[in-house]
Amino acid sequence: MKFSTIAIISTFASVATAAAFDKRQETLDIKSAAATNLNLNLVTSDVSMKVGLANSVLATVSRDIDPVTVDFLPVDSEYMGYENTDDTKFGHIRNTETQQALTASSPGVALGQTVYFSTSSTSDNSSQLLQFWQMDVESMEVKFLGKPKDGNYGEGPLTPQSQNEGDNLAIALNKDTDAKLVLEQK
Repeated sequence: MKFSTIAIISTFASVATAAAFDKRQETLDIKSAAATNLNLNLVTSDVSMKVGLANSVLATVSRDIDPVTVDFLPVDSEYMGYENTDDTKFGHIRNTETQQALTASSPGVALGQTVYFSTSSTSDNSSQLLQFWQMDVESMEVKFLGKPKDGNYGEGPLTPQSQNEGDNLAIALNKDTDAKLVLEQK
């Protein structure tokens, strides 16, 4: 009889642990696009440059490459903890052609990292640290977050490092820059 009670308690503990683990692996609640079919531009105080891909990373556009077209998809992520409002959206920036998400090389602690497109993660877990962006609805400026809302680590939000005018210059993320990534009509 004692063995049965221990076995039952052990079974309940295993189920509870599995349920807690599964909760962290839930699928994200991805909303309809808040902004669609837009160019991603690097904007400084004196210039606005279209952004495309050069050597598989985000770069300023030259005559040799086409600007990238994106959608901003608001996402409800329990793991990240940010709440979408009328003025600010949180979620993924998705390439309209490939359906891949704009991804940073590492979370907000690595300044100077490049940005590229990769398979969009739909798991509500730490994979969101690399693909979660903030969009100001009025200005259409986007920033990389790199950490959960209540995270006490990382340097985010990060903006693009200012680039000199030129073709195919890789865009890196950094803290307190004068440049912005802005979604604009094609």
